Amino acid sequence: MLGSMVAVTSAGRAQLTKIFTCDGGDAMITLSIRYTIDARKRQDFERYARALGGIIPRCGGDLVGYWLPTKLAGPTNSALALINFPTLAAYEQYRERLAKDNDNIDGVRQADESGCILVEDRAFLERV
Repeated sequence: MLGSMVAVTSAGRAQLTKIFTCDGGDAMITLSIRYTIDARKRQDFERYARALGGIIPRCGGDLVGYWLPTKLAGPTNSALALINFPTLAAYEQYRERLAKDNDNIDGVRQADESGCILVEDRAFLERV
């Protein structure tokens, strides 16, 4: 579940490059990671997310942020992360670095052991 990669075929890569090319030719890819978390283990997920705040930039991603649920409104088991990349190639390099990063490996292990993440869904978003 954790650390799964978004597989992109060559046809998909071409389509993503076309979709994520902004006016003026500058490409930008935003990765959205939607989590379903165990609400009773919110602190474990928060620890995981805070650790990634240093790991993601070190591995080449531009972290927009992590968001945790509140008890004010809506579900208490949904969390969100947004990460920007200049190109699909930069995203792929980031994933390679992330997979080898010892702090990330340790953080994923801790999250897996705690069971704080139940589902992790990744999607690329198009900026409008």
